[in-house]
Amino acid sequence: MMMWHWALITLMLVAHCLGCIPCDKHGKEAMEKYIMLIQDQQLEKTLQGNTTMVQIANAAQTQLLEYLGKEVQIMDKFAIADIVSEYKKTLNIIGEMEFKGAQLLHTILFQFQKLLERFKDIVEEAERRRCPNKQDFDNCGLLVQTYTRCDTCEEEKVICAGGPPSNQEYLDQCSCVCTQHSCFDLKTGDQCTPCRDHASHLANVINCGDTSLAIAEGEDLILKCHNEWFSSLEDGYKNLFYKNAEPEPKITDEPNVEIRGVQRSDSGKYTCMTILNSGIPVAKFTYNVEVKEGESGTFSEVTEIDSLPALPDDDDELPVSVTKQPVPVVSHHHLHNNKAFLAMCGAAAITMIVISAIICFIMWWWKTKKSAQPQVEDVV
Repeated sequence: MMMWHWALITLMLVAHCLGCIPCDKHGKEAMEKYIMLIQDQQLEKTLQGNTTMVQIANAAQTQLLEYLGKEVQIMDKFAIADIVSEYKKTLNIIGEMEFKGAQLLHTILFQFQKLLERFKDIVEEAERRRCPNKQDFDNCGLLVQTYTRCDTCEEEKVICAGGPPSNQEYLDQCSCVCTQHSCFDLKTGDQCTPCRDHASHLANVINCGDTSLAIAEGEDLILKCHNEWFSSLEDGYKNLFYKNAEPEPKITDEPNVEIRGVQRSDSGKYTCMTILNSGIPVAKFTYNVEVKEGESGTFSEVTEIDSLPALPDDDDELPVSVTKQPVPVVSHHHLHNNKAFLAMCGAAAITMIVISAIICFIMWWWKTKKSAQPQVEDVV
């Protein structure tokens, strides 16, 4: 009868799924372990007001679960794993002390109070991970993260839209995104009908701004195609590298694109688009590159233009799915610059001509002077 009673309590706790702890397999097992831990008959002693120590022990755990379930409500898988780990550590500490009765109750209350403080630290850290693309230094891009609801254990998608607040408002109202092949809802994954001005709004979200670069001939050019928050992407991705709107992009796994020994012909507009394997674009970098004439080894000034995303044209089209694109190797340009050598040879030749002219002039002057002097007749 007693075992059935505790089993019923376990089922009720798991059914409510408060605190996200039972949403994890190991968390559910730990909660069952806690119920077994407080089955000691000495905790059945009735206190003032007909409250048993068992009820107090359960109330101590309920305080933890209600904090997570009502105040936090939703967490990512990393936060849930950390919370379950801390919960299990606390139960191990309580079990190793082997206290009974009032001592056991006191230990539970003390350890659970410490556990609540650790939970708050974990939740605070999880909040810092939430929507990292909205930080001041990386305010662009489209990031979709999976979270778990602590009351039902159901998963849901959370959309983080970079750029101005209007981007987030738009995607909160209409989360339908289209690739070349289909349109589907970012939150549910179901097929959907795109909203009005869908392409222009998405282009505004992923636009990471324009940057102007000036570089001397012969130098190596490195273009950034990566943001720190890319580590939070839940799907694989590729970087598609375009130059001057060329039809076929170069596809690479590298975070940056390098062009070695740039030439004047390398001037132009470069675009690096990061796209998930599902075909959804998440960020776009634009570079306006000007290659100037100059000696190798001389770095020219790099100037950044407005880094805030600019509204794109309404006729901007989304790139094609990565899975349908060829995978060419990113080419590197090499410049064999002989200008310095030619300049040195020219200078040496001019110097030799000038020196030869001076020598000829001195010899001519000396001969002329000598022939102008009167001849001395020999004495007989």
